Amino acid sequence: MNLLDTLKDAPLLSQPPLAIAANVVTFLAFLLVGAAVVADFRAYHHQSKQVEKSDRSFVETGSMTAFFVLYYIVLKLQLVVFVVTGPAREVMVIVGLLVIVIGAAFNVWGRVVLKSRWANQIKIYEGHTLATTGPYAIVRHPLYASLIWMCVGGSMVYSNVLSLVLTFSVFVPMMYVRGKKEDALLLEAFGEQFVRYRAKTGMFFPRVGV
Repeated sequence: MNLLDTLKDAPLLSQPPLAIAANVVTFLAFLLVGAAVVADFRAYHHQSKQVEKSDRSFVETGSMTAFFVLYYIVLKLQLVVFVVTGPAREVMVIVGLLVIVIGAAFNVWGRVVLKSRWANQIKIYEGHTLATTGPYAIVRHPLYASLIWMCVGGSMVYSNVLSLVLTFSVFVPMMYVRGKKEDALLLEAFGEQFVRYRAKTGMFFPRVGV
């Protein structure tokens, strides 16, 4: 039984039209982001620019993939599912789907803006410029932010408490560690320019009142 069939049988998705929409949209959104990651990896391995500064982190594509495998298993096995009935169920699914779609679009947008500056580990290349436009004008780490949003949205759509707990207890701290390391290297590379940029943007959510 595949993921779509399994999740379609979840208590939250007992209504066929809602189940179909949720399954298809969620599957396509995560597939789109996965394809974008593969494309970035292919470009990364053909990167010819000289690395000027670098740092390593245990949080990289491999460890993120391991988390998503765990997340998938939790959803597939329907572990710790809570049942929401009536209109509240439909609202939660629709909101969750919107969060997933926004997250997927934000992720791809961020990769388009970042272009060849993306790296599996933390690197500053020769001629590297600070990304401050597009989604980077909203948050400093749109790729990580979007993945967090998508995990939250998926937990809402499939009414899964455990996946939501894992998102905030495991994945968010992972993204925070990676984001702080990137911030430190960007500060070293760009100095006052990064300080001004950091003052105007939040790490994963827009900074209010700036």
